[in-house]
Amino acid sequence: MNKTKILFLATNTSHAAQLALDEEIRAIRYKIRLSDYRDHIELIPNKAVRLGDLLDYLNEHKPQIVHFSGHGNETGEIILVDNDGKSNPVSKEKLQALFTTLKDNIKVIFLNACYSSVQGKAIAEIIDFVIGMDSSIEDEAAIEFSKSFYSAIGFGRTVQEAFEQGTLSLKGTPEEKTPQLIIREGADPSKKIVDPNILSDLDILKQHRIIFDRAAFCVSCIMDLSLRELSDAIDDVQAALNTGSLYSRSGNLLKHFPTKNGYSTDDFCQTFTEIIDCLTSLKRLLGVFKDTLQKINPNYDFDYANFLSMFQSIRQKTAILKAIKQMDNIDKKRNEILNRLNRLLQKQGEKEFSLIELSSDLIKNGKVNVDKKVLKYLQN
Repeated sequence: MNKTKILFLATNTSHAAQLALDEEIRAIRYKIRLSDYRDHIELIPNKAVRLGDLLDYLNEHKPQIVHFSGHGNETGEIILVDNDGKSNPVSKEKLQALFTTLKDNIKVIFLNACYSSVQGKAIAEIIDFVIGMDSSIEDEAAIEFSKSFYSAIGFGRTVQEAFEQGTLSLKGTPEEKTPQLIIREGADPSKKIVDPNILSDLDILKQHRIIFDRAAFCVSCIMDLSLRELSDAIDDVQAALNTGSLYSRSGNLLKHFPTKNGYSTDDFCQTFTEIIDCLTSLKRLLGVFKDTLQKINPNYDFDYANFLSMFQSIRQKTAILKAIKQMDNIDKKRNEILNRLNRLLQKQGEKEFSLIELSSDLIKNGKVNVDKKVLKYLQN
C-alpha cells in the first residue's frame, strides 16, 4: 500500500517559551486515526530537530507533506537548534535552497511557526502548497488549526479545502486570519494529496519500464536488430505513454497503462516529456539509416536484420563508415532514453537498465565477426 507520509519536524529552543509539541503530535495522530483514509497516511514525528538533520530526514522518508512546528521570529526566520541546543535561525534562502534539491516528492510544506509566511512565500516558488503564519500564533490556536487541517486531509479533501476547514476552526478568534495558504503558480488546488486510487510515481514507473524492457531497446544495431522491429517498438511506446494503451501488431489491446501525465512530480513529468522527444528523434535516425542502406543495397528489406552480411559485400570505405556511424547514433539515442529512465530508477532504489554497447565498439573489441576490411577501416 502506498502511503502519504507526513514528516513532522519539531523544535523547542532552550531560550524561548516551550511549545506544546507533544500535544500537537498527539492531536494530529488522533484526527488521522478517525479519518476515512487513516491506513493511507503515515505520521513520522521527529523532535529536537537540528538544521543538519533536515536533509537526512527528507532523504530517508521522502515525505509528501513536511510539517514544521516550532518558533519563528519577526524577520521570518525559522528557529532550529545547534548541536549545543542553542537557537539557530534559518533564513528563507537556506530553506528554499534545501527544498529546491528535494522538490520531487514534497507537495505540501506546513510551517506552524510565528511569522513563517515570509518563509512560505519563498518556498512556494518551488513547492506546490505552503502554509505559513502571518503573525504570532498561540499554541492552542496552532494545534486547533493543525487538527482540522489533517482531519480534512485524512478524509480525502484537497489542500485548499483542508486549509479552509483549518481556518474555520479559528473563526471568531484573534488568530482567524493568521494562517496563510500560498500556492505555487501553475499548481492545481483541486488535486488531492491522499487518494487511495492514485498510483504513486514509482508504481507508474514500474509499469512503464515494461514497455522499454524489450530487445528493440537493449540490443545493439549490429546484433541482428531489424529496423521494422525498432520502428514498431517506438510507435508502441509513444502510444502507451500518450494514450495509456498498448496494442499488438494485429490491433488487439494487450494492456492499459497510466499515461505519462499520470506522474505527480515535476522530475518524472519532465523526464518522460524528454523521452517522448528522444523517441521522435530516434524515429528520424531510423529513416536516415534506412535511406543509407537502400543506397548501399537497392533491394534492402526493412525487416532485414543481419547488417554484417551486407557490409561484407561493400567495397567503399566511406559507405561502411557512414553506415556504422549511423548505427552508433541509433544506439546512443536509445542509451539517452535508458539513462533518463535509470536516473529515476536509481532515485527510487530500483534495478537499472543495462546500456547498449555501441555497434562500432562491438566490432573493434572483436565481439562480432566482421570482414577484416571493415575492422581495418574502423581502426584507421
